[in-house]
Amino acid sequence: MKKLFLPFLFLLPQACTSYATFRDVAITTTPTLPEGGSLYVAMGGDGRFEHLVYEGSARVTALAVADAFSPFMRQAVAGSTYEAYRQGLETASSLGFTYYVAPNILHWEDQATELSGKRDRLEVKLVLIHVPRRQVLDTITIQAKSKLVTIGGDDTQDLLRKPLRRWAASLFAAR
Repeated sequence: MKKLFLPFLFLLPQACTSYATFRDVAITTTPTLPEGGSLYVAMGGDGRFEHLVYEGSARVTALAVADAFSPFMRQAVAGSTYEAYRQGLETASSLGFTYYVAPNILHWEDQATELSGKRDRLEVKLVLIHVPRRQVLDTITIQAKSKLVTIGGDDTQDLLRKPLRRWAASLFAAR
């Protein structure tokens, strides 16, 4: 009996852990931004996995980005309808925002983890732009996967909160 139980002890930490990684795509040094500006987050296209389209995933992503930046901005607003990259930048410019974030959901996979043993996964690319100069300040890709054991069930969007808050805080940290 002990021999059968032992392998499960090694798997338990893996099953109870979610993972998130960052890839800095275009910028070699992260800028330090002054607090108090304003931010507009476009709502891109919904996430997909195989033949499934996850309706509302773009809205949830835009809201999560705005929420992560809100402690550092006097105003952080998420768009409410789909906007392509340039359309979102024009909206941010016409409304007088200082910064613009264009999220692009590259992968969104919402699994019934408890039943299938497959983790939720996401990959989101985010581009931060200084609107008046139309200059890209930072580009990152967040990759995350859920725990194998989720008590009460987690949603894919739950994987965004911590990495987005960490990214936002890193942009405003005193260096």
